Amino acid sequence: MPQPRESVNQQKATIGQQGYKRRTLDPARSLWDLISVELRRQIYAQSTSQARISEHLDCTRSHVTRLVNGTRRLSPTHATILDNLWQLRGLFTHLVAHALARPDDDWLTSLAAYEATATRIRTWDLGAIPGLWQTPDYARATFETSARGGAARGSGHGTCCPA
Repeated sequence: MPQPRESVNQQKATIGQQGYKRRTLDPARSLWDLISVELRRQIYAQSTSQARISEHLDCTRSHVTRLVNGTRRLSPTHATILDNLWQLRGLFTHLVAHALARPDDDWLTSLAAYEATATRIRTWDLGAIPGLWQTPDYARATFETSARGGAARGSGHGTCCPA
C-alpha cells in the first residue's frame, strides 16, 4: 500500500528558511532539548514573542530562534534573566546548570542520528597515516608483529621495517 504524501503545509513545517531540515528535539534524551522545548512553551504561556525576548536578552531575534530550535544553548546569564522576567524561581537557571554539569557522553547517538539524515558525509584525516601510527615506536611494533605473523610474507617485500 503506498504511503500517503505529505501536504505542502507539512513539508514547509519541517523545512527551515534556507531549505535545511530542522533538528528534531527530544527532551527525553537531552537536557538541552528539554530547555529548548520549555523555552518555546514559556514564550507561548507568557503570551510573548521571540522578538520581545530578544529585547530582554539583548540579542538578535535569530539568536532566540536558534535557542528555541535547539541549535544554540541557553547561557546561564540568559537563563537568569528569563527566570526573573517570568518569575520562574530558577527553573532555567537550574536546568542550564544541570545540563552544563552533565558530560556530553551521548555524542555517538546524536552523531548516528545526524548521519541517518545527512545528504553528504565527509571525513578529514590529518595525514596519510592514521593517528596511532604516527609515533615511530607504535608503527615499528605494528609492522614487526605483522611481519612475524606472516602478513608481509608473499608480498615480495621481506621485512617492512628497518631495525
